[in-house]
Amino acid sequence: MAWATGDVYRPALHADAALAELRRCAGTRFDPAAVDAFGEAYAGLVRTGTVPRAA
Repeated sequence: MAWATGDVYRPALHADAALAELRRCAGTRFDPAAVDAFGEAYAGLVRTGTVPRAA
């Protein structure tokens, strides 16, 4: 997924922005249950300080 890593055409999105895009497209491009599970896992990483929040 180039959102989180970037590519030659655009820089990477912060994880919060990538998650927002996943949620926006849940049910059309992405499985809503998978998006929910990823969001919960990401929230756990943020709570433990493993993933820095956007400034």
